Amino acid sequence: MKRYIFVCSGLVIFLLYMSSASATQYSGLDGWLDLMSDFITDFWSFFDTDIPEFVVRFYAWAIEWAFLVKLKIEIQAIQFAWLVAKQIFENFQVGSRIVSAASALPVDMQSALLDMRIFDGFNLIINAYVARYVMRFI
Repeated sequence: MKRYIFVCSGLVIFLLYMSSASATQYSGLDGWLDLMSDFITDFWSFFDTDIPEFVVRFYAWAIEWAFLVKLKIEIQAIQFAWLVAKQIFENFQVGSRIVSAASALPVDMQSALLDMRIFDGFNLIINAYVARYVMRFI
């Protein structure tokens, strides 16, 4: 209890000491008028500049937060769409169908297309179309 009283009295003394330390010393009637003028100026400045700046900063923070949430949701949706598209590929066995279709080609044509990686490119293009198709649903 003594410690609590000591800390509270120390804070009160500190606050009183800080209130007496100011850059402008007001004395007499002119000092009181200057004090009131400064108070009204500070009061007006609070409502004229501080509150509008606070509102602008708050809306900027809210828009930034909403944008980040939207971006995170979109990233999760893309990952989910890719998992669904990958499952569709596994169910339809697209890769094995491309290989079976390529086996019907002559051997020299197969080797040329394999060297140019045409089948991999075709598989990639089909993957992109299926992923885009799935993303339209999400």
